[in-house]
Amino acid sequence: MTASRIMAILTLVAIGSAAASAHDPASHKGHNQHAAAAKGGCDGPELACALTATPAFDQQGRLWLIWTAARKVWVARQAAPGGPFAPSVAVTPEPVNLDNGPDSRPKLAIGPSGNVAIAFAVLPEGSWNGVIYTAASSDDGLTFTQPARLDPASPGHRFEALQFLPDGQLLAASIDKANAVSAKKSGQKYAGAALALAWSQDAGVTFTPAKVAVDQSCECCRIGIALSPQGEAVIAFRNIFDGTTRDHAIVTVSKDGTVNPVRRISTDAWVTDSCPHQGPALAISTAGIRHVVWYTAGTARKGVFYARAAGPDGDFSPPLPLGRAGVQVSRPQVLAASGGLYLAWKEFDGETTSVVSQSSRDDGLTWTAPVVLATSSSRADHPQLVAGPNGTVFVSWLTDAEGHRMLAIGGAS
Repeated sequence: MTASRIMAILTLVAIGSAAASAHDPASHKGHNQHAAAAKGGCDGPELACALTATPAFDQQGRLWLIWTAARKVWVARQAAPGGPFAPSVAVTPEPVNLDNGPDSRPKLAIGPSGNVAIAFAVLPEGSWNGVIYTAASSDDGLTFTQPARLDPASPGHRFEALQFLPDGQLLAASIDKANAVSAKKSGQKYAGAALALAWSQDAGVTFTPAKVAVDQSCECCRIGIALSPQGEAVIAFRNIFDGTTRDHAIVTVSKDGTVNPVRRISTDAWVTDSCPHQGPALAISTAGIRHVVWYTAGTARKGVFYARAAGPDGDFSPPLPLGRAGVQVSRPQVLAASGGLYLAWKEFDGETTSVVSQSSRDDGLTWTAPVVLATSSSRADHPQLVAGPNGTVFVSWLTDAEGHRMLAIGGAS
């Protein structure tokens, strides 16, 4: 039995063994918040009542999970690598109207010194102008600071992404509507929103006011963020070109905060005023190759695609389609870890949802055949790729019927 398979089994056993904790993230199998209402209710804090689950491993090799349930944000971690989970902690003291849209989920980032930063968005009743809140923990996730607005001056921001930098700074990227609101007040046209950046010098306790990095980006799509080998933050997002076309782009933020020119990933020619609610994912290998996956419904191409670029000035390769023909392919993820490159996505054939993966050992030049990792006939979260201890790579997947699973797909041998 391979080390990867052993790690997968140990992780599953460890998560399941914590059932004694009333707030354990995987102590029960159940339904998500929306489906539960029609089935008698599932309004507890456990992961079984969640819509999404997002994983992270810390420097000790312990698995952390963040999710929303009972209108609160919850965090839990393993007490020791591969062991049971400690009781979960509510980041939000009171129930709030959380942003649980298709491309929204709370974020968790673990810094080089072990500090933990959290970000999530709240939707005021009757509004899509979200408000991003952040919180931080310096005591191993036992307690968190009172959630505070990322930027109190912003009229609306959502789809946050967090990235610790090598020097300990924390970068928060988000889709911000400040310039859109100002333009509307002045009677000017303004498509979408903007990509905005804010920095924290205290591991997420406080942030600088957000500053617009790129005007007129899509207002309703997730952001991909990763570090270059030089320690620069690189951001992938759905831009709005020429005021009409919602194709993807990438931008590099230098260590001094300079935002470099926007580079187009692909000309998909998706001209729309609607909200795609499907943003890109980004990974950067140790060689500096930038890897992006995304969804488009443009006139040039439709579906889910992958492309690579050799460094900040390199052109992206021709888009490579992902997934089977005749099924709904969505929510791609990409991860560079353990000397390899990994892809994961969802496929839906009308009855069953599958999580599919591929891997590459030559930085995306060639790929293994797609492998179906797991299936479910119940509601399913989007797959999440994460690098674990001993070089093992996992797909984290939450479904109503099967609960939360960590599926080992490569890395360690």
